[in-house]
Amino acid sequence: MSTVTVDVRDLPGKLSELVSLAASGTEVIVQDGTTTAKLVAPALAPRKVILGMHPGSMTMAPDFNDPLPDDFWGGAFG
Repeated sequence: MSTVTVDVRDLPGKLSELVSLAASGTEVIVQDGTTTAKLVAPALAPRKVILGMHPGSMTMAPDFNDPLPDDFWGGAFG
């Protein structure tokens, strides 16, 4: 993994470029005297959902569309 170091004062003009670098796996270090920060891509990318991947693995309960009992609507506050 490569690393790029940038001064915080240069950040506004280069932010878009630095975000692209971080997204591609480059570690971006931002320094301002004694303060240091690191700009990195998120550790987990969102997983792609594939509908119909496991047909029949889930079924609805037979009473799914039945009316709910009256005491359900009272809840804990009723």
